[in-house]
Amino acid sequence: MPHLQPTGKFIRNLAIIIVGSLVYGLLNKLLSSWLLPGADIIAIRPQLILPITASLLSGPFAGGFIGLFGNFFGDLYSGYGFQFWHWSVANFLIGFIPGTVKWFGIGGIKNVNQFALVLLFIFLGNVLGMLFGFIVHILLEGQGIFLKVMYSFYIPALISNTYLLMLLIPPVLILMRFLKLNIETLSMFFLLLFNLLIITALYIGFISVQDRMVSSALASLPDGKSVFQQIITNEFRWVGIILVVIVITGTWIGFYFSRRYMQPINRLAEASDKIRKGCWEPSDKIDPVKSGSEMKNLIGIFNEMSHEIQVREVKMKNTIRELKLMIDKEKEDRIISEITETDFFRQLEKKSAALRKNKK
Repeated sequence: MPHLQPTGKFIRNLAIIIVGSLVYGLLNKLLSSWLLPGADIIAIRPQLILPITASLLSGPFAGGFIGLFGNFFGDLYSGYGFQFWHWSVANFLIGFIPGTVKWFGIGGIKNVNQFALVLLFIFLGNVLGMLFGFIVHILLEGQGIFLKVMYSFYIPALISNTYLLMLLIPPVLILMRFLKLNIETLSMFFLLLFNLLIITALYIGFISVQDRMVSSALASLPDGKSVFQQIITNEFRWVGIILVVIVITGTWIGFYFSRRYMQPINRLAEASDKIRKGCWEPSDKIDPVKSGSEMKNLIGIFNEMSHEIQVREVKMKNTIRELKLMIDKEKEDRIISEITETDFFRQLEKKSAALRKNKK
């Protein structure tokens, strides 16, 4: 049996998994005090960008193992041991699922369809991964804690992870050159970012005003602090769920806008560049948009213009070819004429005629 040597890609991915897992676990420990409202041990986790980015760049298993081992290390650092192993498996799914877009031929985001698909898989990884951890936790601990786990684990993590991933992942993918910026992807990116920033500002403003009013009203009550904490928890849950819905809706609106208006513009830009480079083919004709709009008319005019350019270019090439043949023929006749009119050629003709005469 031949001895198998590890390839450079395998060693590189192994190094990414080891370093990523250690950093992920350390960040889990360092940020464990940033607890979410109403959560027992669920903290804000911006470090989730590590397994997801690794998954998209190096493959799903790289991201999955960073999530799995990184969460194990974080639990060991925090003193939990292997008590929450199922949540480590949930982290494996969170890191693994986004990278499966490579199985659909997406090695980088070049258009708005691929952008939306990557965001969808990131969201599905979060939902399905946390759902796995939630279900196993219920099976291990008993159905009596269903609501407790739902409110203190699943919902806070789902809200926080969705918001942070939608906010942080696109800029990171741009820096890693996985997300190619063009007219359509750039428009969707800015719409998504603008949507998230507006949501953040509204949420902070609403919570601050609401909390100031409620805290002043409960200050005189003996158990006012605990009641106030419960109100904060309920606000986070319901407002957070609404915000997640808004994020998903805003992402879909950005996708629809970019696909409807920016994608045709990008296709026009690419087609114009092909014409400029002289590599335009009739098969590159742009399909018109379905809706009756100025864009539909613009694409129709562009297709007619490109067809006329193609016809004129063919005619010009044929004319140049004919002129070249005429020039070559004229040059050939001139050379022959110059040769036949020399004294040397005339003497050769006379000698040739004399030889033919003598032979006869």
